[in-house]
Amino acid sequence: MKEQHDQTEAERVKTQTFFHGGVPGLEVGAILDKKHWQDPTESAGAQTLGMHPETPAVFITPDADFAEFFAAAAGHGDLYRVTPIGEIVADEDFDEGLSYACASAEIVEVLARGVERTEKNQMAGHQVMRWTDGSKVYGSDGHMLPSPQMRAVGIDEEYLRGYGWLAGWSRSRWSPRT
Repeated sequence: MKEQHDQTEAERVKTQTFFHGGVPGLEVGAILDKKHWQDPTESAGAQTLGMHPETPAVFITPDADFAEFFAAAAGHGDLYRVTPIGEIVADEDFDEGLSYACASAEIVEVLARGVERTEKNQMAGHQVMRWTDGSKVYGSDGHMLPSPQMRAVGIDEEYLRGYGWLAGWSRSRWSPRT
């Protein structure tokens, strides 16, 4: 059964449109590879995202909003439509079908330059975060949900609402685009 699922997933991935959010200033035809996020001399985004040098991959996603989250996190990075080069493997840090890794990817379209943080792209990035027990870190309204440890000591959703929307971020810092 798992083998059949893996085969079906591999076929679906071959026809998927992928996006990448990251280092700004690249043009159609450029090849993204790990230097664009590992080498701090290559981009400030590499320092901002804090990627580990031993990770030999470019991360891609079929979700443009999720990719836009990473473009914004890179510090006004760009959003690209890309074609993966080489083997594509699921990124186990996220739910199945959301993120993949490949050795490199070719930029086939520049979709946005200088991406700013917006409520929409921040929700896309934060909605996939999970606590160690698999429960969501943020609710659909952007407010933090309690971790297993918080629940164990009686902290509930209502208590955490006091920390605001996407705890630690101020809505006044968002671009007016959504």
